[in-house]
Amino acid sequence: MPGATIGLCQTILDLKIEEFNKVTNLNFEGTVLPILVFGKKMADQKSGSIINISSMTTFRAITRVVGYSAAKSAVSDEWWLFLIINPFFQTDS
Repeated sequence: MPGATIGLCQTILDLKIEEFNKVTNLNFEGTVLPILVFGKKMADQKSGSIINISSMTTFRAITRVVGYSAAKSAVSDEWWLFLIINPFFQTDS
């Protein structure tokens, strides 16, 4: 996908922000939206599991994949969603 990578003859200064935004939105919102949809059902049931899969680019820099790396870092850093949704899974037992 354009914006996920920088070509061989390009630098970071050649990055087009519109394409970068498409990549980051796809990966980040593509993770948050299912959590909102399925999280509601799981909260009603007081059970369920959400497993997000990211990429090693979050932890280890890989050249020329700027948009992809940023997007996957956002996915990996979604632990805060657990803090928000966790109270819905608490029981009195």
